[in-house]
Amino acid sequence: QGLLDLEVGELRIAASPMMMHGLMTGPVRDFHACHPGVRIGLHELSTDETVEHVISGKVDFGVVSIRQAHPKLTIEPLYEERMQLVCAGDHVLAAQPELSWEQAAAHPHISLHRAFSVRSTVDGIHASKGLAVASVIEAGSVLSVLALVQAGLGVAVLPGYIAPFATDLGLACRALPAAGCSHPIALIQRWNARPSKAAGVMISLLKASLAGKKPD
Repeated sequence: QGLLDLEVGELRIAASPMMMHGLMTGPVRDFHACHPGVRIGLHELSTDETVEHVISGKVDFGVVSIRQAHPKLTIEPLYEERMQLVCAGDHVLAAQPELSWEQAAAHPHISLHRAFSVRSTVDGIHASKGLAVASVIEAGSVLSVLALVQAGLGVAVLPGYIAPFATDLGLACRALPAAGCSHPIALIQRWNARPSKAAGVMISLLKASLAGKKPD
């Protein structure tokens, strides 16, 4: 009965570190406030690792950027995240209230490695616009990218859910034109698996936190 009432139990979630920070912190806070007896395990993983953890049942659900169908997953689009130009506070672009993709492309970029879904999104946008962008440094984590931007080594294009964290570091974030240039965010669960009551409550809290953000 305790599990049904969410007095005890366990809930396991997978997402990238920055998605966990930018998208899951609020829902986790609200869930824990109402159900403090339920243990929450947060697995901060790459997209491929998140998919594997969901398929294998190691986590209840994942939050990832994914477009293609997968035979072992139920994929529910949540919304399309707007991309942001992130630069040092004293960078010339920081003074611009609005930016175009062409303006952003004219500056040296700090990029994530090609294995990251964010990099795939950014490269796809640049290719669709015929923009040649110089990635002067490629890094293996968003934290490293932000540190290099903070050091004045270049600018970065990252999803909007990173903006609050970047702003806390003293960096400037400017939204880039969204039309056809967004980063898809989706909820993934194992195909044909019935979510636990705890997972259902957390998913509802996540969707409520994203109210106003619409799937493309």
